[in-house]
Amino acid sequence: MNMKNLLILFAVLLGAILHSTQTCAQVTTESYVDTTHIEYYKITKQDGNILTGRLKYMDAKEVVLITDNLGEVSIPKHEIRTMEKLSDKDMNPDGSLKNQEIFSTRYFITTNSLPIEKGESYIQWNLYGPDMQFGLGKNVGVGIMTTWFGSPVLGNIKLSIPLRNKWNAGVGLIAGSGSWALPRLFVGLPFGTVTYGDRKFNLNASLGYGYVAYEGDGSGRGLCSVAGMVKLSRTMSFVFDSFVLMQGSYNNYEEYDPTSGMFYTVRRRAKGGALIIPGIRIQTSEDKAFQFGFAGIITNGEAVPVPIPMIQWYRRL
Repeated sequence: MNMKNLLILFAVLLGAILHSTQTCAQVTTESYVDTTHIEYYKITKQDGNILTGRLKYMDAKEVVLITDNLGEVSIPKHEIRTMEKLSDKDMNPDGSLKNQEIFSTRYFITTNSLPIEKGESYIQWNLYGPDMQFGLGKNVGVGIMTTWFGSPVLGNIKLSIPLRNKWNAGVGLIAGSGSWALPRLFVGLPFGTVTYGDRKFNLNASLGYGYVAYEGDGSGRGLCSVAGMVKLSRTMSFVFDSFVLMQGSYNNYEEYDPTSGMFYTVRRRAKGGALIIPGIRIQTSEDKAFQFGFAGIITNGEAVPVPIPMIQWYRRL
């Protein structure tokens, strides 16, 4: 074999070796990727930052996630504190990641218009009793609330209507009875809400009409509320809630005058009042939160503090 043929044979063998090496390296690199299904992960870095997204690639040195807001992100393994695989309850039907701030649709007492997804269910433990809310379907939520004595028992339903530019509207109804203790008591509260913002910052205004009847004799009063929340840090939010009872209509009342010993008619209007609750919510995990605040009652032009703090525990169901 002459020198020319020997060089050609050497070049062919070298090309084959290089192609084989590249193919093996590619197979070895991609062997860490599970292409049979899509997996979503939550990664907490050593500095406390949290990233969530679809796993694209992982090897002994780094993890690559496809995130919603940052796109493709490469994270060195030594910067990762924890890596948690997300379950189906964390995902929307279309494969996108759910917003994890599921308690942000609620303040201390009132609710807002932010959409509720199916599976976004939680329980709110209060000092006076439990309050359970369930994501029945897209933008529809139902719930039930009561006291530790089981009286009264109130059910609720809310429909959220997404508008545009972070605006949402909602309509709902709270209704129930005095249950076993007061079976002839009926309570009804239709309401509407308008909310601007998202689950990290929002402002809400509500308007409703509360009706209470006992043994068929009832009366109603207009109600309104201004509320909001803002996320201060990764685990802490400021929450503000209010509940305003409007003045009632004028009615005639019979009053007794001890001086004359006679009854006389007085036309009087039922006074209004307000309950104001500022507080702090601490998100201990994506499934748990603790909330506390100090309420004040405004009536007859005076503000009176409530000596017992408003304390609530949230748990995802």
